[in-house]
Amino acid sequence: MNNSNKNKEARKSPVKRNGRTDDLAKMAASTHRPSKVRRMLNNYVVHCLEKEHLRSPSYSRCASTDNQCVVVCRTADEFRERSRETLNEKTVEELNLLDPDVKYASEAFGAVLQNLFCRGVKWGWIVGMFAFTGLACEIAVKHKRHELVGAFIDTAARHCETQESFRTFVESNGGWDGFVAFYEDQLKHEDTWHYIMGASKSIFGVAALMGIAALTVNLMSART
Repeated sequence: MNNSNKNKEARKSPVKRNGRTDDLAKMAASTHRPSKVRRMLNNYVVHCLEKEHLRSPSYSRCASTDNQCVVVCRTADEFRERSRETLNEKTVEELNLLDPDVKYASEAFGAVLQNLFCRGVKWGWIVGMFAFTGLACEIAVKHKRHELVGAFIDTAARHCETQESFRTFVESNGGWDGFVAFYEDQLKHEDTWHYIMGASKSIFGVAALMGIAALTVNLMSART
């Protein structure tokens, strides 16, 4: 084979170093792929906006029909329905989540999540996180604060992605298939909902407000 033919062959096939070309390509692709929890948070927000006939420039697609996503939507909706007195538009406003400063609003939202999981991670608490994220994004869109939607989703997703306790709990309880099983088995019983709602009301109603109060003092001090 002459040199010109060799050069043509080289251009046709990718150069492999140590046989790792495919592996590296897969790793690069996975780096840019959103995590499962981030996709589910995005999906629940889309679901909430669709239910309220709201539109946001970044979230105009349809909600997923994936079984795990459907179950998350169903349980988070029930959580919101059962906690209307605690989680509502007034709550979002009192927690300063509509602050003109997006960074401040995101940190206030993150403080609520920190308090939500301060006693550990459980499926019921995770349902509360989805419910609260959906509510916060829904109210933000109603107030024409579309920039907060992505900020809240990112804050919730990063919390889940970076907290070892969260990842460990999900993995050790069967992953998101384990959540589906939990819903189908445990959440049929009113006693389970009573326990979840009682504890979550305490977390959202008292601890979250205390956490926001402390955050407000710190951030207001930094602003002056």
